[in-house]
Amino acid sequence: MNRLKQLGIIILMLIIGGCEMNQEPDEKDPRAAANNLPDTPAFKDKFTREFMDAPEEVQDGYYLFKSKTDGYAMLFPSGGQIAEKSFEKHDEHEELITFGSKDEDKNISYSFQVIYENGPETENINANLDLLSSFANYTGEYETFENENAIFYYAKDNFVTDKREYHNYFSYIKSKKSAKAVRFSSSSFCTDEKKSCGANSMEVEEQLLMLMKSVDFLE
Repeated sequence: MNRLKQLGIIILMLIIGGCEMNQEPDEKDPRAAANNLPDTPAFKDKFTREFMDAPEEVQDGYYLFKSKTDGYAMLFPSGGQIAEKSFEKHDEHEELITFGSKDEDKNISYSFQVIYENGPETENINANLDLLSSFANYTGEYETFENENAIFYYAKDNFVTDKREYHNYFSYIKSKKSAKAVRFSSSSFCTDEKKSCGANSMEVEEQLLMLMKSVDFLE
């Protein structure tokens, strides 16, 4: 089983099986002391809220996430929760987070893995795309687009297990101004596999593309 499948199954267990969120007050967080936290998974979970820039949504349903490396920021779903046991950080040059969220009304769950790097190895685009393709068990081509600050190499694919179909969307995001880069992998799937859902819809793809495009390298 490839790593992206393993990621989907691990986060699936967190989302559907119900991981216990750490809802203890955080004495170091004045927002918690003032009982000023939103009633959302992203802020109810003590570990996840450490990454949230502020308790106010910057866009409907999304907070501003800031990396512990201070290397990048991005939108983060209010229903999201970061898996603390999977978090890795190496100095200010590398960081890995996995998180999951779900839309109860639409019967759709989402899993994410975001790997940040800042070093000379990020300049080898082909090698990094090969790494991303290997991770995703993907053999196709990548679509390229860009904004003012970054170049995006994007692809999508599907895979099916015995019980569930996953729809994968992933990209390599490279800063135009520095050696910073992000490998962004995401999956959507029906929370209850016995019921239909729009996990493979254009709406879902646009939503996940929006998250990828929200990655902002902090220079």
